[in-house]
Amino acid sequence: MTKQMNFEEKIELIEAATKLALFWEVRPADLLTWAAIENKEKVAEWNKINDEVMSFYKAPFEKRAEMLGIKLQKNKEAREK
Repeated sequence: MTKQMNFEEKIELIEAATKLALFWEVRPADLLTWAAIENKEKVAEWNKINDEVMSFYKAPFEKRAEMLGIKLQKNKEAREK
């Protein structure tokens, strides 16, 4: 297993794989299939990271902030209402 990654690093990893696939003009899944053939033990780790990042992109804004460790505060006018 690789070093522990924080959530931002996981997002960057998925984005980097996507950019690499775009460069080679292949689908990300095709690129990752080749990598999985070479290193089968990483497949489960990759799938877990991918699931976490995809849940981030599907989550509402407030949940995304929470997943990144950001605390949102309402502005003063909204608190008074």
